[in-house]
Amino acid sequence: MTHLVPVNMMLGRMPLPQALAQHGLEDEYAGIVVAVKKGDLRRFEDTLLRHRQYFLGAGVYILIQQNLRNLVMRALFRRVYVGGPAGRRCSCHG
Repeated sequence: MTHLVPVNMMLGRMPLPQALAQHGLEDEYAGIVVAVKKGDLRRFEDTLLRHRQYFLGAGVYILIQQNLRNLVMRALFRRVYVGGPAGRRCSCHG
């Protein structure tokens, strides 16, 4: 399950909190899931740093760091382009 979570996230399938809790992965992956959904780079980096030893031991650190970080950045850029929660487009495109 430890390897399936980041791979499924790369494919756009976010795990449910109940599934993470059922397999004892909620503490490690919950912050990553929220960061990917919201484009919260700070939360992503903090969670990755906090659980670095776990992810290294599980062999998924590089996968998360490189691939899921790109998803966080994409969500962040989308949120900035759309204009955040108000849904306004940025003024750079007229």
